[in-house]
Amino acid sequence: MTKNIHLYHTNSPPAHMVISTTQEKSDDFVVLYASQTGNAEWIAKNILQEAKERGHNGEVYVLNDFEKVSLPDLRTIIFVTSNTGDGDPPDNSSKFWKHLRRNKQKDLFARARFTILGLGDTNYSNFNNTAKKLERKVKELGGTVFYEKGLADDAQGLEAVVDPWISNLWPKLADVCVQHTKPPTTAEPTVTLVADQLKSLSVAAKPDPDLPEALAKYLDLPNFLVDHRSDTEKAAALAATTPRAAKHKQPVESAPVDRYSRKNRRNEIPPEVEKYLDLPNSLVTRNKDAASAAALPTGHRIHVDTTALHAAKELTALPRVPGVVCRLVHVSNAPAPAPSTSVPSFVQAPSPIVYTTIRKARCLTTPDAVKRTLLIELEVPRGEEVLFEPGDAFGVLAPNEEGIVRAVVRRLGMSEKEAGEFVYRVEAEMEGVELPSHLQRAKAVTVLDLLRYGVDLTTPPRKAMLRILAEYTSDAEEKKLLLFLCSKQGTAQFIFLRDQSPTLLDILTTFPTCHPPFQRLLDTLPAHQPRSYSVVNSPLAHPNSLHFAFNVLRYTTAAPFNVQRQGVATPWLDRVAGFPSARGITQTRAKEVELGAKVKVPITIRHNAHAFVLPLDTTKPLILIGPGTGVAPFIGFLQHREHQRRIRMSLGGVTAFPDRDARDGFGDVYLFYGCRERNKDWLFREEMEAFVESGVVKVLEVVASREVATGEEVEGRKKEKYVQDAIRRRGAEVWGLVQGKGGDTKGMARDVHDALTDIVCEHGGQTREEATKMLTGWMERRRYLRDLTAQA
Repeated sequence: MTKNIHLYHTNSPPAHMVISTTQEKSDDFVVLYASQTGNAEWIAKNILQEAKERGHNGEVYVLNDFEKVSLPDLRTIIFVTSNTGDGDPPDNSSKFWKHLRRNKQKDLFARARFTILGLGDTNYSNFNNTAKKLERKVKELGGTVFYEKGLADDAQGLEAVVDPWISNLWPKLADVCVQHTKPPTTAEPTVTLVADQLKSLSVAAKPDPDLPEALAKYLDLPNFLVDHRSDTEKAAALAATTPRAAKHKQPVESAPVDRYSRKNRRNEIPPEVEKYLDLPNSLVTRNKDAASAAALPTGHRIHVDTTALHAAKELTALPRVPGVVCRLVHVSNAPAPAPSTSVPSFVQAPSPIVYTTIRKARCLTTPDAVKRTLLIELEVPRGEEVLFEPGDAFGVLAPNEEGIVRAVVRRLGMSEKEAGEFVYRVEAEMEGVELPSHLQRAKAVTVLDLLRYGVDLTTPPRKAMLRILAEYTSDAEEKKLLLFLCSKQGTAQFIFLRDQSPTLLDILTTFPTCHPPFQRLLDTLPAHQPRSYSVVNSPLAHPNSLHFAFNVLRYTTAAPFNVQRQGVATPWLDRVAGFPSARGITQTRAKEVELGAKVKVPITIRHNAHAFVLPLDTTKPLILIGPGTGVAPFIGFLQHREHQRRIRMSLGGVTAFPDRDARDGFGDVYLFYGCRERNKDWLFREEMEAFVESGVVKVLEVVASREVATGEEVEGRKKEKYVQDAIRRRGAEVWGLVQGKGGDTKGMARDVHDALTDIVCEHGGQTREEATKMLTGWMERRRYLRDLTAQA
């Protein structure tokens, strides 16, 4: 009888339905969303807000809160869902999907008319799988599509699909849902209109709030020598008199800043004075805050080609200005928070936060390797029970980089005291407006808390963020450029902007006359997310610790940008682990750094909800494919299988050959691993070779992509460059395992997936279409599983 094989690898027609005009419209609608990183939540809540402005009544709920509404009674539903991993549903929809699987009511959505907006990424083969699966399921349960689904692609920029989909939603929604009031009509702004409005901005004198009232009345005297205007007002006045041609430069240039102004002399010493600071017995001293501020990052100006802006007569398809959601209220009687390395209590995690300690750390690569890869061992504190199995992952709650946090505080014009000592609570601006989920528990926080752990400062901005920033920019050309980046005419430059991976600090540096209130940033900045890592060890071998491996993310953006960037969690982990020394060229194992209980790392366990685990039947063969750090979870698999074999051997048997019986109780394991150069970045080499020697792994194929010369041969055959080449060479064996003995395949990127397709075609006699359907069937039956995640 044929067994199931487990393959492991890491890294319906369109519904063009017309609603009957005789069908009664619903009085209201519901937006149901599932969001992993906050994008789907933000879009869902903005759909609701704009719909209300257009006269509709509605509510919004996360999918896991489906019990707050009666699903059979819903008449009009808008679903907004993202994906996680390789097309899997977000965590906050797990209860909803479990409910659908157990549901016995075949007409659950019989009264509902619905539409779906999916957020996916074509870098993954199961593009927008959750949205497609949700549409099929709701239709099976009686739902009727009232508006064709939208499938947005993050690889090309979500806005390219999201914005027009939402714009075209409104007439469709009006066909099925009552508009209780007529929406206001607003003229679309044009370049000329925007420029005219900005040139008329008032730069009239305003009293300096730091000056005594008795002096304020003297500020407007003719030829008065004190210029009391703020830097923003001076920049706006200067912009109004600057020739137009002088402003079209790349990158965007800053307006001149007066170093001698009252405000800037608090933070910066003019160069003419700087040289006197270090003289013996000098009475001029350096301000400590200014000295620390000088060491902060300044941000990188973004490159923008304004050719299309100059050619445009108007800017169209501008997004609406997002409504005000958040309000920051000072808690006057709250004590200043004590310094702490703990995660603030307002941060919501998918499971309880556990404070582990780094016990050991070592670098797995040589100094000249392309990537720096670390292996860290975390010790779980006594009294904490952390249950896990190979294939599980956990999230590390690392703070945003402190330099960027402090630089943003400075750029927003806040003092250290205001940002770090004053306590605030985040409230909804108006009744009926719901705060973003990641801010709902922010009842006693500092601005530094919010910037470190609350919001994402490094993800490229949404168009809505740029639209808000334009509202708080005083220079006419800067404002026009922000609006251009939001518009249809600026689509190519918006994508160009995203390619530069700008941080919030970079955006604010590029537009120096932009001074948004901190509350408005909270309205649109996405939530700061835990970074997910696969468990490398088995609980049978190390029950009280978690091991994980990762590449430290540091890179330089492509020319012409050439800007140094880094991730959030991996550089932080490298630093708190003491920057372990790289492995020597002649070493197979670097020296471990033992840190004891000095450094705490907050984590949250994420149990595997997608069956990326070892099969319970140990006789099933395994095909494990993991290039680079993608092999990490398989080290845990193999460590677990090794200890299972030891346990089985220790129990003995009832036949004359108990050792043979124990060995026969485990299926063959084929491990395909890819690196660049064996002597530089073959990760876990000692462990892999030991698994082969002990018999846990039957076949180990290691392919080094940068060791291959043109026409180079090994053992009478052409040397392979990638893991998929080795898989194709062993195609007959792979097919024999899959078809004859069963097995599991997990962790496969697109090229490896294509190699499997080729094997099914060549050795299974299938057409490419039939092979694709077969692999899809394996995925649906959890015989072919993939663990595709990104590190930062």
